Amino acid sequence: MEAAGNALPDDGTVFVSVARADRPRILGTLEQLAKMGVNLVATAGTAADMRAAGLEVWLDLGKLQPG
Repeated sequence: MEAAGNALPDDGTVFVSVARADRPRILGTLEQLAKMGVNLVATAGTAADMRAAGLEVWLDLGKLQPG
């Protein structure tokens, strides 16, 4: 959005679904988003790892299919 000349929103909701191996690398970014007041929504496995890292997950969603 920003690259297209649009301002990034400072609130809202972000959906997160990240492969298990990549989750440690995304936690810092998610923490920054949470501090900005963004609601975090994630698939169940991602949500569990986010909560284990101390992040609040607003809602966890089931996957349509595993993979």
